Amino acid sequence: MVDVRHTPLPEISLRQPDSGTPESPTRPGWGAVRDDLSMRATLLYDRDCGFCRWSLGKVLAWDRRRSMRPVAIQSEEADRLLTGMSEQERLASWHLVDETGTVRSAGAAFPELFRLLPAAAPLAALTARAPRATDRAYRWVAGNRSRWGRLVSDGAKRRADERIAGRLRPQNAATSGRPT
Repeated sequence: MVDVRHTPLPEISLRQPDSGTPESPTRPGWGAVRDDLSMRATLLYDRDCGFCRWSLGKVLAWDRRRSMRPVAIQSEEADRLLTGMSEQERLASWHLVDETGTVRSAGAAFPELFRLLPAAAPLAALTARAPRATDRAYRWVAGNRSRWGRLVSDGAKRRADERIAGRLRPQNAATSGRPT
């Protein structure tokens, strides 16, 4: 008989960060998204990578709460947020910086990213429980991003750029008042 010992998995809440108060944009059934909530995280991306911009556009579309603010890795703000990180390290992956200034990069950023997105708690739990697999998958996709970028149409990249630019404008200045 084989003695199999299981290591207990870390406790991970499947509850979304916002509990859904009546004033909350995450309360089920409420269509309006409040624009007075501060962004909870900064997502740093490579502005010279079409696949990266397209992927960011998809994340921002999912982020109906507007909890993430995009910042190009090549910007002065990124220099401040990623102090001490070499340019090569900066451009090797995307980075998520939370309100406390904690930087998570590559696959390690996915659990926190998914905690910020509506209905993504199961993905947050999965990526938190399989960090090596998540990082390997991220590194494989990132290592082939120029190949993936060729599959993304110019129109899709343009729409992603518009979504990114819309997120940088105040909510009330965005077109039609809808979240970007």
